[in-house]
Amino acid sequence: MKKMIFLLMTIFTISINISVNAKEVGVTCWTKSFPTTSVNLFKNSNNKFQLNVTHHNGVKFAPIHKGVITSHDLKHLKKKSEVFTSLGDRYSVQFEFNNCEQKDGYLSCYTRDQDNLNNKGLRNYSFRLYRETVLSNGYEFNHWSAHFDVMINGDNLVYNSVMQYQQDDCHF
Repeated sequence: MKKMIFLLMTIFTISINISVNAKEVGVTCWTKSFPTTSVNLFKNSNNKFQLNVTHHNGVKFAPIHKGVITSHDLKHLKKKSEVFTSLGDRYSVQFEFNNCEQKDGYLSCYTRDQDNLNNKGLRNYSFRLYRETVLSNGYEFNHWSAHFDVMINGDNLVYNSVMQYQQDDCHF
């Protein structure tokens, strides 16, 4: 039986650099009060990094885009929706330690495996988590941006799912 454990962690402020070796840490991000989409990256028993993604309100409410959308984008957004819907409400992927790094507010893991991700025909997947700062009226607002990217076999397009978290929603 798999256990989903959300780790409590230290809240990083803007003055703290994340300088711990990625081989020693994991991260959990979730929206507080009403969980929407959570991510949990940790070292598993196979000595690999495992990423668990959970869409707490179902896959129909999974984030699939960040930014400006035009009518020209609708066909691509439909395809992105199909790609991420096929993964379900919960999915897990694994990364070799050598393919992960963490430094200065940035965490990245990737694979170049040609294997199908969860037998869905998806390949070359990656996960990135980084801190973004927005300046407004003399104030700094910090948040974390989590990206999960995949390619489809036979297709050279990258499909990405993006979720933003408040600064204290991610714990290392």
